[in-house]
Amino acid sequence: MDYLKNLLKIITTQVVYHHLTEDDLEIPQLDPERMEKVLCEEKPGGGFLVVKPGTKAYKKWFKKEEKKLRSKTLANYYENLYKSTPWFFYTRDLHEIECLLKIRAIVGSFMICRDKCAPSELMQNIFIYYLNEFQEMRRVRIVATNDKKKNRPFYSILGTNEHFECLLDLVEKAKLKKGKYFSNKLTQPFLPIGYEYS
Repeated sequence: MDYLKNLLKIITTQVVYHHLTEDDLEIPQLDPERMEKVLCEEKPGGGFLVVKPGTKAYKKWFKKEEKKLRSKTLANYYENLYKSTPWFFYTRDLHEIECLLKIRAIVGSFMICRDKCAPSELMQNIFIYYLNEFQEMRRVRIVATNDKKKNRPFYSILGTNEHFECLLDLVEKAKLKKGKYFSNKLTQPFLPIGYEYS
């Protein structure tokens, strides 16, 4: 876990915002129905709209992405990916998520979308904490969904290209390497683009 410690050291020395502490993780649960209502409402004035699989909005979004993929070569598609679409970072390690949440002071604020599988109680508390503290900006969101092949949850962080560049700077400093955990689609999370922990 040395790379995580290094990552945290970089973040905490460059950022003056509030950071997660052990006390922050003891935040009480919000009412689930209230939480779902908050997460699913439309976001006027910009930001990400929470798109759930099976809805008309999701089908429209997926069709648009699929058309992009088929109309270009993979190389061209990946080359333009960071300029035109949000980015996704996937991990199944709760400690990694806790560490990555601290980047929020650099990459923007966070919101989350829950998709069928519920995160652990600890993760829900962390998500709710950031959702409440940064609900005004909504520039970045964290998604909890389900890996059907292995039947276990994974999490992702989404952001704009501007935020992506900030994160890449941290990624380089933390000696992370190219891998498979960045994707342009929630339905295909393991495309060979982006970076993963070394």
